[in-house]
Amino acid sequence: MEPNSKIKQTIFISHSTPEDNLFSLWLASRLSVLGYFVWVDLKNLGGGEDSWGKIEKIIKEEAIKFIFVASNLSIKKQGTLKELAVADRQRIDNFIVPVRIDNVLPSEFPAEIVRKNCLNFSSSWKDGFAELVDTFEKENVPKGSTVDQDVISSLEASLNFNSNRLIKNKHETYHSNWFEFKLPNDIYVYKVKSSDGQNLGNIPYPIKFENDSVVTLACPECLRDVLGYSEFEAVEINKFMENREYQFLEINLLVKETSNKVIELINQQFANFLTSKGLAKYQLANGECFYIPWKSSDELLYPKVSLKKYGRRQIQLVGKNLDLNWHFAIEGNAFFHPTSAFGINYHVAFTNDGYLAEKTKQHSRRRSVGSTWYNKKWRDLLLGFMLWLSDEGSEIIKIPVCKHSFIELNNAPVMFKSHVGYIEPEKKNSQDENE
Repeated sequence: MEPNSKIKQTIFISHSTPEDNLFSLWLASRLSVLGYFVWVDLKNLGGGEDSWGKIEKIIKEEAIKFIFVASNLSIKKQGTLKELAVADRQRIDNFIVPVRIDNVLPSEFPAEIVRKNCLNFSSSWKDGFAELVDTFEKENVPKGSTVDQDVISSLEASLNFNSNRLIKNKHETYHSNWFEFKLPNDIYVYKVKSSDGQNLGNIPYPIKFENDSVVTLACPECLRDVLGYSEFEAVEINKFMENREYQFLEINLLVKETSNKVIELINQQFANFLTSKGLAKYQLANGECFYIPWKSSDELLYPKVSLKKYGRRQIQLVGKNLDLNWHFAIEGNAFFHPTSAFGINYHVAFTNDGYLAEKTKQHSRRRSVGSTWYNKKWRDLLLGFMLWLSDEGSEIIKIPVCKHSFIELNNAPVMFKSHVGYIEPEKKNSQDENE
């Protein structure tokens, strides 16, 4: 964006082109919306002497701030280092503002910025941007009173992939990862007078202890063999969750955090259901647990799932990649707002001869394989997995809470409509991946 006067008011964004274009476009657009005067090169204009002369002139004569986008690439590229050197020679206090966008180490920073306060965008662009704007406001960096929409459109048009625009004006329907469910009608509280002679640890259904009672979705008939005769009280689940706490009058028990209790019960039941389907629990370093089809693709009873329901081909839930087997994995987390649904998250794990591959190989293979799958592949894997969990021909996945009651989970996701679509990159060829 060109300022309207000779007063220095331009924010110059120096970054690695084209690798860091997406972040720089986002940053330039956000700053422009706030009225700041921004200049950013998204087309690698620095290739010739004339272009470099323009860049050098802007840094020397027009820039009031020089943002250096620090990444593993920008700290090594000749063009960005050349721009940084020019900025450093201006000898202006707080002129250079480094912002870090990936895991580049501060010890590897160029000498010009190694002692400067670097704003961290690597964890959250939103938080980093808020800190950057706060800095500009404290230093009274000038900005206009109106937003130049032509400039923003020009910035967006500058981000070009193979001469194709990513956004297209076409209504599209998108699959979410939300799968709606219907709960059984009632929830139960059982009075446990004494644990002596009662093998509570062998109750085959999820329970939550509440003082001297247990809360569960399992019916009295199914718990009679474990608990024997026991006082119990039933209530409709919707009534139970109307408020944050519910008072059972007959048993004289106050249950707090009612919705959380139900969510914990059904999350545990979903995990038990996945295990009952022959899936193995795979725990990540952060504590998240995914469930994977463990065996190699040659041993599986379900090597492929038909996606005819969605008008597409079959999809494999496991496959071969070089020397390893890959396994699509899922986890489910229930919620009640804005609808009652499981949010199904997914993952991919790699094994070798029935054992998980070592951590470093997991990470590198996940990046290389995942980069070829794009959105369509991940979507079809998720749709296929949910269809595989269903009984043949059914649109409902029945998750038992006891012998007589079920959570009814739709195997089709919640759909959303959008007024715009996007052009998805073509799938990369891979002779090593068995699909």
